[in-house]
Amino acid sequence: MQTTPEGLLYCALSHNSVGSSAQPQLIIPSHLRPNALSGQQTAPPPTRLLPTVSTMSGVPAVFWARRRKPGGSEAFANCSTPSERAKQDPVRFLEFYFLTDGTSDKTKTAEPLALDGLDSLSRAELHELAGDIGGLHTKSGGAGENRILFIGWGHSAVWDLARNLEKQEERKQAAEREAEWEVMMKGHHDFVSELGQKSPRPFELQNCKGSYIVRCSEVTTGYSEGPKLTLDISSGADGSLQAAYEFGVIEGTMLLDPSEERVAALAIELDSDSDEDEDEEEEPEEDDDEEERQPTAARKRAAPVPAGPAAKKQKTLPPNHRRLFFRMRGRETGEGEIFYDPEPGHIDFSDDDCTHFVGLMYDNFLLDKNAEFEGFKISSRPKMDPEEWFCFSEGSHEYARVARWR
Repeated sequence: MQTTPEGLLYCALSHNSVGSSAQPQLIIPSHLRPNALSGQQTAPPPTRLLPTVSTMSGVPAVFWARRRKPGGSEAFANCSTPSERAKQDPVRFLEFYFLTDGTSDKTKTAEPLALDGLDSLSRAELHELAGDIGGLHTKSGGAGENRILFIGWGHSAVWDLARNLEKQEERKQAAEREAEWEVMMKGHHDFVSELGQKSPRPFELQNCKGSYIVRCSEVTTGYSEGPKLTLDISSGADGSLQAAYEFGVIEGTMLLDPSEERVAALAIELDSDSDEDEDEEEEPEEDDDEEERQPTAARKRAAPVPAGPAAKKQKTLPPNHRRLFFRMRGRETGEGEIFYDPEPGHIDFSDDDCTHFVGLMYDNFLLDKNAEFEGFKISSRPKMDPEEWFCFSEGSHEYARVARWR
C-alpha cells in the first residue's frame, strides 16, 4: 500500500482479500489523515498542478512523460516531417499526432502515417508505446532499408497499407531475380548455340556430365535475394554418375543412375565401404589373405560393373529413356543440419545432348513435399566436385549436431 509523491489516491485490495470478492480499501495520504492527538487534520502540502491520468491502460501521464527525451523540445520543434519527429523523440511524436492532454485524440491525425528511415530499435519502441494508447495500431512492412512503420487509428487501415507495401516489395524482388536469371541464362544460350554447330549424337550417360544452372521455386520463394542454384554432374562409382548440388537452403551430393535399383544399392554400398575403411584404420590387419576376406561390396568397388545392364534397362522404358534416378544427401545451409537418409528423386533430360532437364525431389526432408526443379546446361565440364558420400553419414550428422551446441 503506497501513495505517489503527487498525492494521487489509489485503491488496493488488502493482503488477505486477494482472489476474493472483498471490497478494495482506500489508502489515504498521510496529510489527510486525522491527527491522533488533536483530532485536527495536518496542513496539506503547497498546491501544485497534478498530472492528469490518461486513458493509456490506466498509466498516470507522469510516468508517460518521463519517457520523453530530456532537453529534446527544441530539437523536436526543428523537425519538419513525421519520420523526423518519430526518430527524434517517440513520446513527443505520439503526443504531437495522437494525444491531447494525455488522452487519445482521433481528430488530430485521421489518416495513418508512414514512417521511413527508422532503425529496428526505434520501430520496436514505437510499437511498444503505441500499444499503450487504446485504438492506435502499428504495423511494419517492407524489408531492409526500405522497411516502413505504419501507425494510425483503425487496425484495417494500418495493416492494409503494410500488406500493399509487402506486395510491392515482392514484385520488385521478383523482377530483380528474373533479371539476374536472364543474365545467367545467356551462358546456357551460348552453350546451346555452340553445340548446335557440332554433329548430333545419340543419348548416352556421359552426355549428362557438365555444369547446370537450376530453378526451383520451392527453395527460393520468400528470399529477398534469390540464391544461385547449381548442379554439377561428373563420373561416379561403378559406371554411374555423381553430382554436387547447391539448392540454396540445402547442399550436398547426389548419386545418379538409369536404374533405380542400382542407385539405391550403390547408396548402401558406399556406406558399407566407408564403414569398412574406418574399421581397417582402427584395426589394421597384416594377413596376406586380406583380399580373400574382403566383403563382396568392397570387391565390387575394385572392379566396376559395366554399363551394359543399365543400357538394357533404358530400352525397357522408351518414354523415359533419358531418365536418371538419384539418391541425395546433404545439409541445411542455415544451421548445418545433415540429412543422412538417402532421399530419392529423378531427372528427365529433354534432349540427347542433355542441355536441359526437369527433376523431381520426392518428399524432401526440409521442404516436406515433392519439389520440382529445372536445369539448364552452361558447360560440358562440371565446375564443382561433390563431397564424399560418407561426409553426410549418420555419424557425420551426430558429430555436426553435437558441434553446433559446443
